[in-house]
Amino acid sequence: MSANIQIDDDGIVGETVRRTLHFIWVVDESASMSGQKIQAVNHAIKSVLPDIRKIEDGERVNILMRAIKFGDKAGWHVGPTPVPIKQFNWKDMDARGGSTSTAQAIELLVGELALDKIGRRNVPPVVILLSDGYCTDPESRYNQAIDALDKLPWGVKAVRIAIGIGPDGSYNKAQLDQFISPYLRKEAHLETLPAPDVGRLVEHIKVVSTQAASASASSKSNLQDNNPVPVQIDAKSVQSVTGPGSGNLGGLDPNDVF
Repeated sequence: MSANIQIDDDGIVGETVRRTLHFIWVVDESASMSGQKIQAVNHAIKSVLPDIRKIEDGERVNILMRAIKFGDKAGWHVGPTPVPIKQFNWKDMDARGGSTSTAQAIELLVGELALDKIGRRNVPPVVILLSDGYCTDPESRYNQAIDALDKLPWGVKAVRIAIGIGPDGSYNKAQLDQFISPYLRKEAHLETLPAPDVGRLVEHIKVVSTQAASASASSKSNLQDNNPVPVQIDAKSVQSVTGPGSGNLGGLDPNDVF
């Protein structure tokens, strides 16, 4: 947390503590993501950054962002040092990996959601996973990674959302559903968001990232709060995306299916 000097209407000087929101993208960079899929991801993330910066100012939180990529292996696309949202720039990602090391990406995430890295009194982290395939790590490794995530205090409270890219059956929905925050699955009935075309992928990324960041930033939850639903997400609005909103899609045709 950080503190800013504030002056109220009576001229009294004091300190206002700003909590920190850690925002982490987890993006599939396997070869099947090449072409329109990764172009749409790059465009959507870059276009949503101004809206997330506004959330930081409006909700009086410090937003730190970074990104994990996974293909043949998992690693950092931006990081591991968190970057203040006002200085964060998205570097276009390529998609060349032959495998889909989702379990390794979650293991890397687990290490970053540890208590000593997030602190006790910050707002719940936001993590968005995007994938178009099946995890090529052993199923047991994937399940162990999810179990480790669910055992972390911040892993449980984090806003974890998954987007499945491509037609039904092209990605492992059951595994991606496991990634979603347990309380969002149980209370909000949130499932992996389907993105079978360019338009819905771009809109899902925009709607999910801004709503998740705003909801977490305005949450009163911290590790001392025992509320089983630490962050309120309007699952219906998140799941009702049917196509692209207004604005340039960076030369992509929003109606193109993957």
